[in-house]
Amino acid sequence: MSLVGVFYFAAARLSLTLAFVQSNATAFWPPAGIALAACLILGYRVWPGIFAGAFFVNLVTSGTVATSLGIATGNTLEALTGAALVTRFAHGRHAFDRAQDVFKFAVLAGLLATLISPTLGVTSLSLAGFSPWPMYGMVWRTWWLGDAGGMWIVAPLLILWSVFPRPRWNRRKATEALFLFLSLFLIGEAVFGSGASGQAMSFDLPFLCFPLLIWIAFRFGQRETITSVFLLSLLALWDTLHGFGPFGARAANEALVSLQIFGGVAALMSVSVSAVLAENRRAAQALVRLSASLETALTRSATDLSKAIEALDREVFRRKQVEDVLHKNQERFRLLVEGVKDYAIYMLDAGGRVMSWNLGAEHIKGYRAEEVLGWHFSCFYVPEDVREGKPDKLLRRAERDGRGEEEGWRLRKDGSRFWANAIVASLRDRTGHLYGYAKVVKDLTERRRLEKEAEEVRDHERRRIGRDLHDGLGQHLTGIAFMSRVLREKLSERVPEEAAQIGQVEDLVNQAIALTRDLARGLCPLELESRGFEAALQDLASGAERQFGILCVLRCAGAPPGPDFARAIHFYRIAQEAIRNAVQHGKAKEVFLDVGSADGKTTLRVRDDGIGFSSDSRTPGMGLSIMRSRAREMGASLDIETGPGRGTLITCVVGDQ
Repeated sequence: MSLVGVFYFAAARLSLTLAFVQSNATAFWPPAGIALAACLILGYRVWPGIFAGAFFVNLVTSGTVATSLGIATGNTLEALTGAALVTRFAHGRHAFDRAQDVFKFAVLAGLLATLISPTLGVTSLSLAGFSPWPMYGMVWRTWWLGDAGGMWIVAPLLILWSVFPRPRWNRRKATEALFLFLSLFLIGEAVFGSGASGQAMSFDLPFLCFPLLIWIAFRFGQRETITSVFLLSLLALWDTLHGFGPFGARAANEALVSLQIFGGVAALMSVSVSAVLAENRRAAQALVRLSASLETALTRSATDLSKAIEALDREVFRRKQVEDVLHKNQERFRLLVEGVKDYAIYMLDAGGRVMSWNLGAEHIKGYRAEEVLGWHFSCFYVPEDVREGKPDKLLRRAERDGRGEEEGWRLRKDGSRFWANAIVASLRDRTGHLYGYAKVVKDLTERRRLEKEAEEVRDHERRRIGRDLHDGLGQHLTGIAFMSRVLREKLSERVPEEAAQIGQVEDLVNQAIALTRDLARGLCPLELESRGFEAALQDLASGAERQFGILCVLRCAGAPPGPDFARAIHFYRIAQEAIRNAVQHGKAKEVFLDVGSADGKTTLRVRDDGIGFSSDSRTPGMGLSIMRSRAREMGASLDIETGPGRGTLITCVVGDQ
């Protein structure tokens, strides 16, 4: 940004030495092109540098702070407006790739955007009395033509040298370039440097430069062409200021105006021709590549065609055989699917509407095919699952992963509920377009009943064994510990060595008592019956810290939940399994239990900092199927968020009854 301001100030300071009609207005104004190129190359953020350069150069030239601010504002808005118009309508920095964009650049940046700076600048000077109002039109025209020349000559020069790669000329190309530039210098000097006075010079002579500029455009690119125009303009400026050439006999300002018009026309013409030639070269290169590609493809196709013709007859015969086999297999599959009664198998379209219906679906759900064809499959879900959007979530999961699976309550035609396992697979054609789903539903009501009975048996046996350990073995060990202490006290004075050994026995017995109580607590949470749900979880957390050597924290939000004992034991076992998984499989060092009630629901969250594990319930030893079974048993939802390196979060939510 600061470098842009420095270059702008230096160029403006040099240009204002050629201000003949007013000290702040000159027909030679390269800073306009510098500002536009900076905005297109570096972005709009360089505007403070443009503003600062314009302000200080006008402040040290003539005028006041107010007039300098007005002029700087006009110069900055001119650059920003030109850059915005060129970016919007002429492809920005690539405006010189096509002839139509070159003309858009010339009109938008050189003619329209340049109306801003002279209008604000001359008006500011006239209002402050630095420029007479009768000269407003002459000063404005000079200012405008100077900005237009900078836009047409300097801006393309800077943009093209920044966008295109550096030239890689061989010796022949370099020699040709040197010859052309030398010829340009000689012709330019002959046109603009001839004679001691330009009065007798013909105004047609500058046209002699155009053929050479067009030749440079043909032989080289846009960058070399605009560079030639820029060098020719500098040469013409030098000679004209010294009174030579066709413009030298005119008044100084009029000569600069004529010179700017010549340079702008030369730049517009030569860059446009160069852009057309560049388009043609790119089209020719693309055509060559396409021709080579087509030739290669045709050669390959000709080679493959004979092989394809030979294989065609074999393929036709083979396909007939395959079609016969496929038809037989399809008929067998249709009979198999329609005849299955243990599984509901039906097809859905892409919107989830039923398209086919087998006998198993009729047997399980109670609907005949003609009753449900065209229905959305969400009609088989219980109302609470529909409100939560579970049908759509299942389809989206199948669409994303190719397959989705879930378990939950479903409705039969008579309104009764049954527990079902549903698997949905997405169906796609060869192009990958989704055209439907295949769904298989299994009635698990009987299995769920057996799981419930097995769970009740396990809980009963755990409580029995836990009570036996606590009330039986624990009491016996307590008695042994008491007798050991009495015996140690009796022997401590007479036989100190044996008393010490008895003390060791007492310590071992106390350790066995603590271990027995921990085992009993794990099998039968006595605190759950005696002191309540929260106390049982706190005892579970404390036991985990002692047993595993981890940090286990229980936090209760709001009023502690008060589920009935059956639901409480399920919650307790889920938390117990989650802690065990976190330590044994997740290698966790910290486990946090969060429990609370809100909005009529009781929520349990178990979060750890372990390495994570697979959430697949079939993973051996994980106990995830047990947690899911207990959640189902009390009508709760169970979500497991886990992954390698990001720990595990288990959330169980059940509505209060």
